[in-house]
Amino acid sequence: MHDPTDPVGKLLFTALAMVAEFEADLARMRTREGHEGRQGQGQAARQAAEAEP
Repeated sequence: MHDPTDPVGKLLFTALAMVAEFEADLARMRTREGHEGRQGQGQAARQAAEAEP
């Protein structure tokens, strides 16, 4: 385990935080795209999509 107060520890924790933030941004982007894609669908298409496993 690295000490988060020394330079190497700060670098490692910063890099991990960067990757975590990137992953969260990707998830938000995919969610937004999914919502935008479904807005154009009618009620029947939406219900059919929800019924699929």
